[in-house]
Amino acid sequence: MDPTPENLLLLLDGSCAWIDLEACGTGHPAFSIQALYCPDFLGMLPGIAPHDAEILRRFWKSFIQQYFEKAERVRMSGILRGIHFLAHLRFLHDFQAISGDTPLFERQAGFLKQMLFRDIIGGMDFNW
Repeated sequence: MDPTPENLLLLLDGSCAWIDLEACGTGHPAFSIQALYCPDFLGMLPGIAPHDAEILRRFWKSFIQQYFEKAERVRMSGILRGIHFLAHLRFLHDFQAISGDTPLFERQAGFLKQMLFRDIIGGMDFNW
């Protein structure tokens, strides 16, 4: 239950391997996959070099394409909105814990809340 980028090992041949799997469990995969979602947050996090951000974006795209390779293309936008929604809720909570109720947090929270409402209105799909 901890599929975060910190638990992803990049091997010399360019492939990836998961580590730290002793707490794995079962449940809806959206809750695990959302922990990997990072494209929207890379510009908000200090200390992430552009090269590292690009690697994380490529990983996300590759992971999603492989995980949902059998999903109908028409359903993908609803599936991705559901993952996006959960990831933004997690990020909002984590960001407040780090920054507190500062003006920066209030601006970011307002932006993220708008995105969440857009996702809710746009429809989400958790039937996978």
